Amino acid sequence: MVAQWETMTVLELRAFVERNLWKYARTMPKHPHEYVLLWNSSSEEDFFRFVMTIRRLGYDEYFYTKRIRYLDLDGRRYWTMGDVLETTWVLNRALNTKPDVPMVPNETLFITNPPDRDDRARIASPR
Repeated sequence: MVAQWETMTVLELRAFVERNLWKYARTMPKHPHEYVLLWNSSSEEDFFRFVMTIRRLGYDEYFYTKRIRYLDLDGRRYWTMGDVLETTWVLNRALNTKPDVPMVPNETLFITNPPDRDDRARIASPR
């Protein structure tokens, strides 16, 4: 069995993308994107592997004042909200308006956001 913290290959990333139903984020029409929730994903292990691949091979950009680590794949940009792994429950994607940034190891330490009260409640009762 593959450890959940292992990096995925491009083929594995593509397979995960295809296996999941991406839901449109209606609450953010000014920033159109889709998402998959951990508990609705095809595989929780692969969900976390995708997250760790973003953190290892992604690049940093700012969304307003928040630094986000993104990973580009096939004309789409993928990201999480930057929470610690134990409270990461959403994987986002949007159309990429720029050329894809190549996946290379990111030497910058990934800094997580502390979970807030709502996240702790969702983790305790995710469904």
